[in-house]
Amino acid sequence: LFYTMRQTSRLFFIFLDCIRKVSHRQHREDERLNSADKDTEASQRLTLLLQDALSEPRFDLQRSRFEPSACSPRALLEDAARSARIVSDDHLVRVDGAQLPDTCWCDPALTTLALRTLADNAVKYSPPGCEVILTGRMEGKILVLEVIDNGPGIPPDELPHVFDYGFRGKNADGHAGTGQGLALARQMLLWQGGTLDMETRLQGGCQATLRLPVLQHQASSTSTVST
Repeated sequence: LFYTMRQTSRLFFIFLDCIRKVSHRQHREDERLNSADKDTEASQRLTLLLQDALSEPRFDLQRSRFEPSACSPRALLEDAARSARIVSDDHLVRVDGAQLPDTCWCDPALTTLALRTLADNAVKYSPPGCEVILTGRMEGKILVLEVIDNGPGIPPDELPHVFDYGFRGKNADGHAGTGQGLALARQMLLWQGGTLDMETRLQGGCQATLRLPVLQHQASSTSTVST
């Protein structure tokens, strides 16, 4: 049975609620772990579950259409920031939406999942105390969204492979994951005619840049795209 991405998005919240309830019960059984530890473990288990369900071969079969609609780019970034705060409360996660337009036309389900993946990775793979900024702007007819952290960045020898299916860097040791998140996030952008790039900043830290073309409202709310 294959689910559409919108069904998957709803399942995300259902699974998160269930895991939080399980985490609450486990807290009674094991008081040695504090609530922050449990939130992190819950998010990691959820990440593994979703990434397995959305493995690239299944994902290609599930999704050959995208569903654009008008949405707020700031709201998309705020959602990703909330997701990152679930993973870690030891990071400063903030949104800078001063240069964002009020609305954009994209597939909110695909864009939401891509941004959550990037924001979650930013806190998972940077030391406690680091800052994560979600921001954006318009560049002509392109909507640019960025997830920036001031952590150690990506080693130069690993940067060419970050979108390889199943690739995990050296700093992934000890973190739950299957190496599929970035590959799937990029595919979500490609389906919308967009791009996803990762780079290590000269001043330190990692920057993920999403670029989405400004889509015009069409008579049909569902458009077919090639994969």
